[in-house]
Amino acid sequence: MPARSVKPDVQFLRNLRGSMSIQNAARKAGVSENAWSRYEQGELMREDIAYKIAEAFGVDLGQIAPQLAALDPARISPIDLTIRAVGIASAGDGSIIFEENELGETERVGEDIIAYEVDGNSMAPVVLNGQRILLDRKATVRDGDIALVHLKDGRQFCKRYFYDEDAKMIVLQPQNQETARPIVIKESDISQIYKVIGTLF
Repeated sequence: MPARSVKPDVQFLRNLRGSMSIQNAARKAGVSENAWSRYEQGELMREDIAYKIAEAFGVDLGQIAPQLAALDPARISPIDLTIRAVGIASAGDGSIIFEENELGETERVGEDIIAYEVDGNSMAPVVLNGQRILLDRKATVRDGDIALVHLKDGRQFCKRYFYDEDAKMIVLQPQNQETARPIVIKESDISQIYKVIGTLF
């Protein structure tokens, strides 16, 4: 699901830039000069861009785009999926056996597949709290895929993956946009990324 578009507060953006040139404001926000100029003229911006600008300038999200005031991270903590390893074991024929450690149940799920458990509902109703997701360690992650992303700082997210060609940034988009917000990162922030290919149950 692509990030939704929101209407920026034109006057606030102009005031935010102040005496700074459009070039410098755009550079600080991580957007193109043309994009910043269009936003100051009232053109819609993607929600993740509003987050980037708010974070770069240290202002409230609702000041950038009033309709996002309810999602202001100063008032609502982002709901992210925390992923816990469930347990895997290699079978004699080269496949992977998923092992549910507490109950001792096993299920064959195929070679190069690993299982993780989800804690959180930012991907509901596609992935629910407590579900085991299956990840293919060799599959290529493409725009729109749900992926498990490990960051170098230790955080882990299960989100829908999009690459923003203009900004050269990755947008991790939640499915449940009423309670969670997109996460914008650089490719260099990622240590590992796996494609989610399904759920175990």
